[in-house]
Amino acid sequence: MKVLILSGGSGTRLFPISRDKFPKQFLKIFGGESLLQRAVERAVCLAGSLDSVVFVSNKDYLYHIKDQVEEILHTFPKHLVLESVKRNTAPATVLGISYMLERGMLKEDEPVLVMPSDHVVSPIGRFVERVKSSEAIAKEGYIVIFGVKPTRPETGYGYVEMDGTCVHSGYRVKRFHEKPNLERAKEYISTGNFFWNSGMFCFTPKTLFSELKAYCQDIYSQVEGRSFEQILENFHNLPDISLDYAVMEKTQRAVVIPLDVEWSDVGCFDSIYEIMEKDTANNGIYGEVIAVDSERNLIITTGKPVATIGISDSIVINTEDIIVVVKSGESQKVGELYKLIRSKRKELTEYYTKQEYEPWGVADLLYSGNGLKVKRLSLFSGEKLISQVDEGSREYFVVLKGDGKVSFGAEEKHVKEGDSVFLTENTQYEVQNLGEGHLELIQVRFERFLGERKSVKLDDFCNAE
Repeated sequence: MKVLILSGGSGTRLFPISRDKFPKQFLKIFGGESLLQRAVERAVCLAGSLDSVVFVSNKDYLYHIKDQVEEILHTFPKHLVLESVKRNTAPATVLGISYMLERGMLKEDEPVLVMPSDHVVSPIGRFVERVKSSEAIAKEGYIVIFGVKPTRPETGYGYVEMDGTCVHSGYRVKRFHEKPNLERAKEYISTGNFFWNSGMFCFTPKTLFSELKAYCQDIYSQVEGRSFEQILENFHNLPDISLDYAVMEKTQRAVVIPLDVEWSDVGCFDSIYEIMEKDTANNGIYGEVIAVDSERNLIITTGKPVATIGISDSIVINTEDIIVVVKSGESQKVGELYKLIRSKRKELTEYYTKQEYEPWGVADLLYSGNGLKVKRLSLFSGEKLISQVDEGSREYFVVLKGDGKVSFGAEEKHVKEGDSVFLTENTQYEVQNLGEGHLELIQVRFERFLGERKSVKLDDFCNAE
């Protein structure tokens, strides 16, 4: 089965550990792997090969996806579709399916799984087994939604109501329900015929476009008969709506398959608390934390150590540049806080103040002051940093790890661990990673002024008018 992974979400309700330039699917707070990496592992187990997996994302996340896939599979993804602008799941799905059809990866009557990149699902074996059982249903013209049996009255998830009519291993869907209040959620749980909407679907392209024609002309009229490149070029004109709203809430062809796995959409900090391991006081902890007489808290720190005394039922999130404190049960409102902060301090919502994500890799600011700036640079395999030493400045590089090349003026120097390079003012230079892993360096910049040129890619010079 082919798999389409939607990986362009921004995860605003997990601010500040999730930022616009580095959202929750890339975070590694659930063990040694990110949510994206775990999604890739599920997809490959299902599809049999990374070559049968397509990613739909945007240009800001291109190198994060390539880097994290290479980290676990030791190869780069071949099929990465980049949206021209961020859009919801309906346009993203159509774009990905069009790509697969045009490249001969998928037939009109062949089932495909569409899944998010930022969910927790385990165990993988049971997940794969249930998804494979959906193929026969999808081939009969149904759209399969995978429903998770509720374990609590959850107000942060949408619900799928079944009508009890069996279709192979699934049931006909009676109705989709938006996120309920607590009392309504309790009612859903008591009936026994409601499932959490997992946001994972299986269908054939033929069925998808037939239902779009019937229920979402705003999308269908703009993609019908058009090539992938034409759809991509016009992508900004497609409505920013979810697949649920465009099709699933209206179609008569929906079937739900119960998914008997541990699942979370990790949509808020309360969800993270539910799935994290707890200490003896039922605290979920990540990072350096000292908790005294504190219980039932979620405490995450990626910055300085956090110490608490006598607090309970609270969420404390500490990063290098901001601290967010929330009452347990209220973390759905973090999305509102994100919007408020974005209106006042946009840079806080885009990236960590001391960490910058570039097309070539990542730069961590270690020190800045008194005319001196120190960064730790990590270049992705095969990538190249192009910059220039400003007038009145000097730069010094020390290689910590990897194999690379530094070119400046007429000189070219091959560098490895322990090597260093000194550059004087007005020198244009290139640093290239020649190895398969990351090239890690310390960059020390002695500055007359603290202004900094933006690093650019080689194509920016070649294509300049």
